[in-house]
Amino acid sequence: MWRRSMVAAALYAALFTACGDSTGPEVVALDVRVHVLRSDFGPLNADLSDAEIAGLFDEVNAIWQQAGIRWTITDIIREAALNEATYAAILEGRLLPSGEALSSILPSGNLTRGRWDVFFAKTLGGLAGGVYLPGVPAVMVAEFDPTGARDLVVSGPRILAHELGHSISLEHVPCTTVGNLMAPGCTTGERTRLTEDQITFALRQARFNRPF
Repeated sequence: MWRRSMVAAALYAALFTACGDSTGPEVVALDVRVHVLRSDFGPLNADLSDAEIAGLFDEVNAIWQQAGIRWTITDIIREAALNEATYAAILEGRLLPSGEALSSILPSGNLTRGRWDVFFAKTLGGLAGGVYLPGVPAVMVAEFDPTGARDLVVSGPRILAHELGHSISLEHVPCTTVGNLMAPGCTTGERTRLTEDQITFALRQARFNRPF
């Protein structure tokens, strides 16, 4: 009887392991270096604390949990922004917010070179809440969203999660009543939702461990 129980237990353990239940679903962890821009020019001078940044990424990870992707902060650097006059011209509408112009504002000395870098500015004005700059590559997001709100629980994490989505190959999708994380300007539905296809594409890029 004891021997039969041991055999049954061994078979159950083998089945349990084969199904993957002992380890749970795969989670792809991606390292992120966070850069907080400082400047005498107010719109570039972000004022986020380390604790606020950690909380923001906790919310981002709650969104990306559906895809099995987790963003891990490796370090937080506070550094001077560049080309304040260029940024002022963009905010005042005198210069188009091209990728080249926005990239010129970001200091490059502490970039991770092929991994994930996220830069925080105070505001991008009413232009957007964030942008992915593939030429750097880096994500640039604002402490204050386009409505002027400093929301580190709902809109802030959603904007950051959206831009990180671009960094792992996802494009914009149309706004529908169902809702989607990658639908810009959508105000209805599940605004943090990802489809199965989006999750597949995002995981494919994430496993390369480099931005798109």
